[in-house]
Amino acid sequence: MPQRRLFLSVLVIAAAAPAVLRAQGAPTANLADMMMNDGRFGRFLELVTLAGRMEMLREAGRFTVLAPTNSGIDTIPLHIRNTMSGSGNPGQADRGAVTNFVDLHIVEGVTSLGQLTSGPTNMRTLNGAIVQISGGADNAHMVQVSQAGVPIAGLSIARNGRIIGPVLTATNGIVLPLDTALLT
Repeated sequence: MPQRRLFLSVLVIAAAAPAVLRAQGAPTANLADMMMNDGRFGRFLELVTLAGRMEMLREAGRFTVLAPTNSGIDTIPLHIRNTMSGSGNPGQADRGAVTNFVDLHIVEGVTSLGQLTSGPTNMRTLNGAIVQISGGADNAHMVQVSQAGVPIAGLSIARNGRIIGPVLTATNGIVLPLDTALLT
């Protein structure tokens, strides 16, 4: 009987969690491969590659990636995108700017899905910024840069995003899909 209560309790908790934050089964791939296979993160992964962070996202470490979708990358002002990418010429990419940008979207360690649904959660990114994830209207989870880290290409404005799920669970962390790119 206690096992049945435990099972029912787990079902109730899972049903109460917002659909956008529900895990999608047992992980089968690392963060980099999971994002590649998903198809929504190709433009972000191009910047991850330019920043030299692809192997890190394949390693055994544990990370939370606040990954802007392809349309989220389009929200970056054009001159900043051109600075980071080298305007189509990777040899002219501003490696410092692209690394600061990518690092703003990666947190060392994995925040549990339970933490994200229980209230505001603060996380320090590899860029040094502190981002806060909090629930909003209609269970929309907002991501806000609450303390700026290293500026990206001289830009010093905070941008907020929204998790647009579903959360991807990888063998070495989780991916929280964002509708916009964060900037500091």
